[in-house]
Amino acid sequence: MKQFGEGFIEFEHSIDNDIIRQIKVAKIWDSPLFRDFLINIEEHLGQGQVIHDYRNVLIRIDQNEELGLVRELLVKKYKLLRRYDQFRFRFLASKAHRSLTIALFLLEKGLNTPAPIGVIEDRDRFNRLLNCYYLTEYLNYDTSFAKVINETDVNQKSKFLTEAARNIRLMHDSGIIHNDLHASNILIKQIATHPNFYFIDLNRARKRNTLSLKDRAKDLGRLALQQQDRLIFFKSYDPQNALWLRLRSHQVLAGRKKWMDFKRKIRHFKSKFS
Repeated sequence: MKQFGEGFIEFEHSIDNDIIRQIKVAKIWDSPLFRDFLINIEEHLGQGQVIHDYRNVLIRIDQNEELGLVRELLVKKYKLLRRYDQFRFRFLASKAHRSLTIALFLLEKGLNTPAPIGVIEDRDRFNRLLNCYYLTEYLNYDTSFAKVINETDVNQKSKFLTEAARNIRLMHDSGIIHNDLHASNILIKQIATHPNFYFIDLNRARKRNTLSLKDRAKDLGRLALQQQDRLIFFKSYDPQNALWLRLRSHQVLAGRKKWMDFKRKIRHFKSKFS
């Protein structure tokens, strides 16, 4: 047994002669019951509620003291469908491991993300990644930033755009580039009183010493804000460079749309011959 950063413990469980389950768990969650839950997690996933199933699976599991679950939790299972994934993750940190690392850094900087609980990785004797899970406390959020910018009236929307810009600026200033900064990946809690913004889907995020304006514009381009919303957002994010960032991020968004359209056409073409 060894420590994985402050507040986490790492241990292993042998599934068979060739596969090792590597587990990192927060000390405040660690108990014999919860360890047994983590070791046998597949047996318990069916008792949870699947709330998303596309590239990854999100499963919400209720509090259960008999299993060592002191609060509701969310399990994110990453699908490893491509051989390329199994190859590259022999040498690189898994998506779950990256999510944990970035989450801990965000929390250290005073930014919000669902409280991380742990990581589970199954690897064979060649270090090939076979299964991968990231566990957090379930966040009982009110809404997402995506819904706010699409459904809120103009007067109310302004304060959310301003507050989102402030939080994203703090994230960027700390050296984190999210790389999947869609409005749906920002959740909001306590929306009626003092809104708190939470960043999720951190597996593509990276830590750098500094972020250039170009880096920031590329990250912000994924937000896909309407024209009027963009004016408010970028003035709040960086008043001095608001115009350049707004134009550059719009170019990024337009280029991304073209790329996604191209990929859809390729998939449609392939489907005709499959």
